[in-house]
Amino acid sequence: MIKFSGIKRMIATRFPFFSTLSIITKKNLRILTYHGISPLALQKEAFEKQLQFISKNFDTFWVSEIPKLLEKGPGSKPQVVVTFDDGLKNHVVNAMPLLEKYGVKGTFYIPVSLVENQEMLWNHEMRCILMLLGNDDLPEGVGPFSENVTIKSTEVSIYLENLKALDIKDRKMIQDSLKKKRTKEFLPWMLEEFQLMSVEDLMNLSPMIEVGSHTLTHPILTSISDKQLITEIKESRYRLEKLIKKPVLSFCYPNGSYSEKVVKIVEQYYSIAVSTNEGFVSSSNRMTTLNRIPAGKNMEEFLIRLIRPTA
Repeated sequence: MIKFSGIKRMIATRFPFFSTLSIITKKNLRILTYHGISPLALQKEAFEKQLQFISKNFDTFWVSEIPKLLEKGPGSKPQVVVTFDDGLKNHVVNAMPLLEKYGVKGTFYIPVSLVENQEMLWNHEMRCILMLLGNDDLPEGVGPFSENVTIKSTEVSIYLENLKALDIKDRKMIQDSLKKKRTKEFLPWMLEEFQLMSVEDLMNLSPMIEVGSHTLTHPILTSISDKQLITEIKESRYRLEKLIKKPVLSFCYPNGSYSEKVVKIVEQYYSIAVSTNEGFVSSSNRMTTLNRIPAGKNMEEFLIRLIRPTA
């Protein structure tokens, strides 16, 4: 187990301005954000170290419990809510057993239509296809990218981020053209990183797991029509509830993108929603745009974020 006193010394040594601060404070409620628990995202061993620390020093809760926590105020230990976005298979394979091992609650945010159809998130699928294709195989207007795999990966990331700003129709045209160019099966590492859980996985999650909605298909909500917005937000809840036979009370904005219009629609169907805005949670926060804290890729970053979420 990680020594609490040792962590405080390490933080104080590396970051002297923290030396007078307690590493964790009871007054601040934290929501941690995880994505992949995998070699390229957060390695399983690093994740386990974080859970060890959480289980020793925090009481853990689901997102649906936040309103009561805010009403009651601080408990005997600091309080944390652990969330996982995107419904990845590696959440089931790598994260869930460790959550059970350490008695840590988790809220999984599921894009239910993608799970039902065993599709990847669009940006994950496009990343995999682009990494498989050479420049000669790319559709017109896409690329070229470096032949060096490491450099190409960075260039693809930048390209995909730029696509998020496009109108959904324009982005889908590019996506469809790439799909037509794909001739190879996805590689094992791609499936390990980006494959979604199955419907069977979803229906058999651990009692330590609560399910929330992450829309039907993980679109950028600010880029779709009002009719599509209502469908993505409303139907995702009902389809999840039908599958898991439990209430689905909370929502997570894909890519952290929302507007006042989006939030007001979310509020018609959910009592609580989480954002990608960084910070602690307090009773003054709007319950449908709650702050979260990226967990970080190593123990040092994780600990700093617990103290100062916007580090």
